[in-house]
Amino acid sequence: RTKLKNINHSLQKKLKCQNLNVIVTAGPTQEQIDPIRFISNHSSGKQGYAIAEEFVKVGATVTLITGPTNTEKPVIDKIQEVKTADEMLNCVLKNLPADIFVCAAAVADWKLIPFQAKGGKLNSKIKKKLNKKCLMFKTTENPDILKTIGFHNNRPKIVVGFAAETDDLIENAKSKLKSKNADIILANQIDQKNQVFGSDFNKVSILEKNKLQNFEKTNKQK
Repeated sequence: RTKLKNINHSLQKKLKCQNLNVIVTAGPTQEQIDPIRFISNHSSGKQGYAIAEEFVKVGATVTLITGPTNTEKPVIDKIQEVKTADEMLNCVLKNLPADIFVCAAAVADWKLIPFQAKGGKLNSKIKKKLNKKCLMFKTTENPDILKTIGFHNNRPKIVVGFAAETDDLIENAKSKLKSKNADIILANQIDQKNQVFGSDFNKVSILEKNKLQNFEKTNKQK
């Protein structure tokens, strides 16, 4: 009876989700500093890939937009690969409308633009000998993808974001939920006990407007 009940529940879930269009972003973005170097982060894409796979399992049509990773790509309806935050945002916008948007990508917050104290902006490879004492970087903010979609005229019905924090996890996640106009924030505490990046495991808290759920550490598929 239990087995039949579980099968019936799975079928009902699949029927409920089979007409949903879902966009998932995953992995890091890369922002060029010069023709050789870039700024990025440690995201492996594993959490976003796992979420995309789970949506496929329950019958949704999924578009996965991923930054550069070394993680094997999942079997998804459509995969689009990008590098920069601007490319990722443009790709998301081109794939609207959607029912659900999950912003699991770790998007670089800034571009770093190298300058010489006397020579101005550098467009070629930064040479250590020439720039040892006079190299500076100016920052330019990247687009906020979660906020852009959260307030978009063609906003998906459900918008989900992540908050990776080293301090004040729940407070920062609550602030992000409101400021980005998201429906759900998955909050990760990044510390020695929960080294999320590159791991197959994660410990999250899930926040909604009037709800908070704390989960024990488990694999990213769950």
